Amino acid sequence: MVNLFGLSLAIVSVCLILIYVQNELSYDRFNKNIDQIYRVYNSFVREGKSQDWVQTAAPLAAFIKDKVPEIENTVRVAKIPKGLVGYGENHFFENNMVLADASIFDVFTFPLLIGNSRSVLENPNSVVISKKIAEKYFGKENPLGKTISYNRSINLTVSGIMKDIPGNTHLPCEMIVSMATAKAFFGEYFLTNQMNTTVFTYLLIHKGTELPRLKKAFGDIVADYHGADFDDTFHVQSLSSIHLNSNKGGEYQPNGDIRTVYIFSAIAVLILLIACINYINLSLSLNKKRYAELGVRKVMGAGAAQLIKLFLSNAFFFATISVLASIVIIWFLLPWFSHLSGVMFKFNKLSVQFYLGLFLVFLLIVLTTGLSSGWMAARLKPVATLKKSGKCKKRNIEIHGIMVLFQFSISIVLIVATLLVNQQMNLLKSKNLGFSKEQLFVIPVNDQNIRSKIQSFKHDLLTNPNILSASATSDLPGKMLWVTSINYEGESEQSPQTMTYLEVDKDFISTYGVNLKDGYLPGDTACP
Repeated sequence: MVNLFGLSLAIVSVCLILIYVQNELSYDRFNKNIDQIYRVYNSFVREGKSQDWVQTAAPLAAFIKDKVPEIENTVRVAKIPKGLVGYGENHFFENNMVLADASIFDVFTFPLLIGNSRSVLENPNSVVISKKIAEKYFGKENPLGKTISYNRSINLTVSGIMKDIPGNTHLPCEMIVSMATAKAFFGEYFLTNQMNTTVFTYLLIHKGTELPRLKKAFGDIVADYHGADFDDTFHVQSLSSIHLNSNKGGEYQPNGDIRTVYIFSAIAVLILLIACINYINLSLSLNKKRYAELGVRKVMGAGAAQLIKLFLSNAFFFATISVLASIVIIWFLLPWFSHLSGVMFKFNKLSVQFYLGLFLVFLLIVLTTGLSSGWMAARLKPVATLKKSGKCKKRNIEIHGIMVLFQFSISIVLIVATLLVNQQMNLLKSKNLGFSKEQLFVIPVNDQNIRSKIQSFKHDLLTNPNILSASATSDLPGKMLWVTSINYEGESEQSPQTMTYLEVDKDFISTYGVNLKDGYLPGDTACP
């Protein structure tokens, strides 16, 4: 029973890790042209440090397509801020909205259910919505040609419906608005400003193009685009490497980390190893009671192969029961695990690779435990087992001790690592962030009508005696998405400094409890 419980617990742990790791490794793999898709990013040196930024200026895509013959197609994608989308009585805040060129359907595998890929995003104010969004707003009504609103100020006409994009993508989008609508969202110069780095530029290169050749071509066009006085450089990164190997500035969303995949994979291997050693140790203990039986079998002519088969059959039985029990436990735990990991996993949607991995785990347990236990039983001398039933030979004691020591060593390493991670998490929670986060309540204001009357909204909030102060900001500290170039006295205008910024009102300092190191508070009349 102990063997069964230990194996089941180990298999559940390993399988949950396997589900997570496989999901991380599968990002963007649904794209048929994944080996031909690259994202452009630029590097620049500021204050002696090299920095990478994945967003580029809108005119860059057309420029590089004209200059680099290895490029078959390009697409620009710009994230639209979270906003209130409405149709009829249905109004919801949507976060996965993007502006994109019509070529997005040629570069990425976003299959259309209704509409022509070459024309659905041709006109201004056109939008392609996912099947999920269509059912959310229109139910059984035909969405084509219907008008939806964004923040009650921009009207968009549904021109197509696409399949729901899988969740394992670095570019989640449920509504794709034509790039020709950019002016309505971001202003008149959004598509023409060469310094406004706010779009993601993706390339579809010709088959057979060698990466070194493509990188060299990009190195040669920087001076043509920016001019000789700029030290920025353009680079490309493959689509398959973005989620786990990219932690650059301006990412569409927080990415994963390949080191996390390695760590979890190593933990899964160690857990499986502990479970196997535990099974073998328990088998050795049980074998003490079976010495007489094993001795009789050997006297009756049972060879090493027969004994190994016996223990393999035992291991097969226990492993089969453990796997079946684990599948049931995983079915119950998957909703909790989805909440913990932040990824929606469904039992009926688990991949073939998961079941293949589960089979390999099962096979590894059977072979490792069965062969090891059978080999140790086969080494016993028939006469010794009959004379000293219930006593271990010195060599078996040594092997048993080594395995116990190894098992406890791995367990101690995992426990210590867990405690260290817990300490790090506590440090992150308690670290001084430079402002007071206690008793600070954040209200996302995505409605354009409220934004236009933000001072009145603040005034109404402050009528509540429980609210001591209120401030309006463009983002949260630490989540500043806007970037600008600045010049100051003594610096060349040809080499502007790049910085992220936060738009705040005069009450920001007092509301957030920020300690001003130098300078003047907003509204201070002493400010020159």
